[in-house]
Amino acid sequence: MGLAELLCTAVIAVGMPRTEYACKHMDTVVKEAEKNNVSPVTLVALIHEESRWKPWVVSKAGACGLTQVMPKYTKGKWTCNSLKNPTNSIRAGASALAFWVYKYGKGDYRIGLCGYNGGYRCRGEKRNRRSLAYAKRVIKMTKKLEESIEQQREFQRSLRGW
Repeated sequence: MGLAELLCTAVIAVGMPRTEYACKHMDTVVKEAEKNNVSPVTLVALIHEESRWKPWVVSKAGACGLTQVMPKYTKGKWTCNSLKNPTNSIRAGASALAFWVYKYGKGDYRIGLCGYNGGYRCRGEKRNRRSLAYAKRVIKMTKKLEESIEQQREFQRSLRGW
């Protein structure tokens, strides 16, 4: 079983909404996460937190699509309408996550996720508590998904021993 299938099963196991829709896009999640050197599991958790897998969502601030990317920060590459396309949104979100984790967070997912949500206010004295809480929720969901994936792998190993 490949990572996309394991992620799909984990999404079902943890009770995420819109599982059928999520599973339909898992190959894209894995591909874009690997291309951007970010955790596909964290990308799934981020999508869950941002949009609950609803591609048409637009925030009050103007963030669009599954990954709730702000078109104004994409240097004209994406519009809100183009980000409502799941493939585009996953691509833009994976790229943005990589920026925040590696450029801003220096490899720290907690700081990177905080930046993804709240911008450049996640370090130093003026920490953004709301965005740090967001990061904590995404990390908590990431751990739930990882535990489910590990349980699936253990089960598969036990079947091979029969």
